[in-house]
Amino acid sequence: MTHQVSDTTRLREYIAKVLPWAHGHQLKGVSTFVGAIIKQQSGIQAELACGLGNQEASVKWLSRLLHNERLAPHRLADAVWEQALRQLPPTGKVRLALDWTSEGDQHLLMVALLMGGRGVPIYWRAYAATVLKGRMLRYEIAVIRRTVTRVQRPLGGGACGSPPTEALPMWRWGQVPLQ
Repeated sequence: MTHQVSDTTRLREYIAKVLPWAHGHQLKGVSTFVGAIIKQQSGIQAELACGLGNQEASVKWLSRLLHNERLAPHRLADAVWEQALRQLPPTGKVRLALDWTSEGDQHLLMVALLMGGRGVPIYWRAYAATVLKGRMLRYEIAVIRRTVTRVQRPLGGGACGSPPTEALPMWRWGQVPLQ
């Protein structure tokens, strides 16, 4: 008889791989949260809580999880981004898209990996409007430079490619060559 690994187990294993610094209860919480997003096809807290059982308790639990200082948004974004870059093919072209979205005074810079005609978000960072004035291009270049540096250097061993500054002008056309 073959033992089949459940989707929940695979999700927990994947999240443990992406967030090696997280503790057991944090991994369980993030896994439950991501599983609820997948199941409910929603990011609305009230809808996610409905799928987790006792709605009132689930809303409080989700709020505590989302406000946990150890699960800071920039750490989670960096972990997702690093994992996405590790999964890139060793050679060929990689197409990235940058996008700014704003809601009131909150601005979000997102980097997406273009695959099969779709953009898959691999990095995001939120900024207050007061921080952005005259600096948006600087933040865009910084995130591209950071991405190119990580794509062209090994994330787990191997030979380095050309210096990241050589590939940087190509970001305007969305083509960052891999070695």
